[in-house]
Amino acid sequence: MDILEAIQAIEKINIHSAVSDVIENTSDIMEELQREQFSEGIESTGDLITWKKGIRKDNRYPYTKAYERRKEKLGGDISVVNLNLGQKYWDSIKASISGEDIEFKGTSRLTEFLDENYGNQKYGLTDDNKEKYMETFVPEFIQIIEAQSGFQFN
Repeated sequence: MDILEAIQAIEKINIHSAVSDVIENTSDIMEELQREQFSEGIESTGDLITWKKGIRKDNRYPYTKAYERRKEKLGGDISVVNLNLGQKYWDSIKASISGEDIEFKGTSRLTEFLDENYGNQKYGLTDDNKEKYMETFVPEFIQIIEAQSGFQFN
């Protein structure tokens, strides 16, 4: 490949399209990482998800008594928010591209309640999960750039 061919190959690269394609192809991995965070009560900052209205004096979240008994019986910690509130909400969490950002959103009827009471900070990957996701993103991105340009990266 001479210099003119290399320049022409580089001009074929569409970074925005490549990134969009990779995100679309791997959104299921991001969504699963988001669900894992929610099951551990972790928001995007890495902090514990907190009830915006405050916690009770005994450091417990304002769950119903029946839910507290069930969660404790199953060995759950009622001092940590677990957003695994139902399969419909869990399955409704989707990642999509919004301008220059990746946006996570639940689409079930619980979403409005959860956003109101826990805020939007809960959505998004922690730094550790972003690194995990990049392990999938980078190889996919390289494949698309190779296909667009004809270059082969080792």
